[in-house]
Amino acid sequence: MNHLPQVIIFDAFGTLVKIGKSRSPYRKLMQWLKANGRKPSAQDAKIIMSNPVDIAQLARRFGAELPEQLLKEINSDLQLELSTIGVYED
Repeated sequence: MNHLPQVIIFDAFGTLVKIGKSRSPYRKLMQWLKANGRKPSAQDAKIIMSNPVDIAQLARRFGAELPEQLLKEINSDLQLELSTIGVYED
């Protein structure tokens, strides 16, 4: 009988990698949605983290069309965050 682990799961953010310049693009999206009438759901984080879609498509999944300027701002924030992600040295 094989007793070796079959799967190893890591909580990447805060454990394996760090975000150098946090701009919270998804929080900004969710705040705008709430301010525009969408009630937050306990499933929101799961939807965000498990759908390989861009910000505009994600907003549509939540039932909204973002203003062009906000979409550009959130995309810019996301690109900045992604460019600053690094692995912890230890």
